[in-house]
Amino acid sequence: MTTITGNLTKDPELKYFEQSGTESGRLRVAVNRRVRKDEKWEDGPTLFISIEVWGQLARNCKISLGRGMPIVATGHLVHSEWQVEGEKHPRTQIMLKATHVGLDLAWHIASSRKTDPMDKRIQALNIPASDVSDLYDLIISAPPESSGEEVTDITAMTVPVGDGSPMEEDEPGF
Repeated sequence: MTTITGNLTKDPELKYFEQSGTESGRLRVAVNRRVRKDEKWEDGPTLFISIEVWGQLARNCKISLGRGMPIVATGHLVHSEWQVEGEKHPRTQIMLKATHVGLDLAWHIASSRKTDPMDKRIQALNIPASDVSDLYDLIISAPPESSGEEVTDITAMTVPVGDGSPMEEDEPGF
């Protein structure tokens, strides 16, 4: 197992595989090491690492994380190599296949809600049932800001939050 900490260089990407019904996500992280030089701390060289996530973890990363956020990721390092036609030497990449990803709380304060992967729900958020799928699909399918497509700012949406008591079985939630 390997753990890395760093800042996301862009918003997490999410791909849906229709045949298997699962999602895959990719995160790109810049990792800096601080080094002491002449009585001062300076940034050392930056290492860029790709992180691959699957299933509910991929969905949660897409919904919860954004460019610039400091994260902690744990998983296994894997090496891949491929040949590009016309190039003499093969290309290689080392990637972290993550089993766990979280916000680095050394720099942020966070709250959490448990998700239900079957219903695409987040416990204790009382969103009307008719809005649940639309909101989830909006978050997942939002095009990157640089794509030129119209983007809905979901951060401006208000979501009524319950009093903290557990939801009834038939109460809708996201």
